[in-house]
Amino acid sequence: MQEHTPPWGWTEQELSEPAHCLYTTVTDPAYRVHKPGTLIVLWAVDRAAHEGKDWVRRGCMFPGLVRY
Repeated sequence: MQEHTPPWGWTEQELSEPAHCLYTTVTDPAYRVHKPGTLIVLWAVDRAAHEGKDWVRRGCMFPGLVRY
């Protein structure tokens, strides 16, 4: 997670808002039952809230997933 959002895909107004940016994560399907991806996102949202950030943005390099 970073405090700087990459400039592509965001408006100037969005980039001026306090946010963290969570980049693509990969978890092993064998641990799906433990929901590690959910835990990572909940941690990021909790940290952002404690630091006064309004948003947690998600980065992704796959166009199909971006559209989703």
